[in-house]
Amino acid sequence: MGGEAPVPAWLYGHLRRWHYLSFLKEPSTLRLLDRVAQGTIDPVRISRLVRMVGDDLGLPLHQAVEGAKVRLSNRESDRVALDAIELDLPVTRVGFESWIADDLTAIDKVLEDVLARAGVAAGDIERVFATGGSSLVPAVRDRLAARFGRDKLVGGEELTSVAWGLAARAKQVYG
Repeated sequence: MGGEAPVPAWLYGHLRRWHYLSFLKEPSTLRLLDRVAQGTIDPVRISRLVRMVGDDLGLPLHQAVEGAKVRLSNRESDRVALDAIELDLPVTRVGFESWIADDLTAIDKVLEDVLARAGVAAGDIERVFATGGSSLVPAVRDRLAARFGRDKLVGGEELTSVAWGLAARAKQVYG
């Protein structure tokens, strides 16, 4: 035996997108996982990984993570649980926000760029329609509120806000 076998970083990268997990079932990856399993110092975690790949559990894992993310919008802590691989991990909103810190910075940069390119000051914006599930993340809403004012955030329409924004614009233009 050649000693400890680390899990390659690219493999974890594939886990970030559930639909990539099926591609991990190719023979070369399965051989790699077998070598890692033989040289691991943490057989429980590696056996979970091998089982996840072998049993095509990428979508259920993604759903468990997404569910915890959604619940963290209304709670300070939650759990990522997947019974099929005996996974039950505590997560906190603070921890989640630290994981997405780069994404939050990217949102700020995009907003700065868009406002600058449009020649519009943040204070001139009348309403902010945040769109999609990530717009429900408290840290995202806090960033938007800090830039534009909490009173300008349109709430409760995150999944239909594009239509609401178009309607508001049409009313402005056409009366």
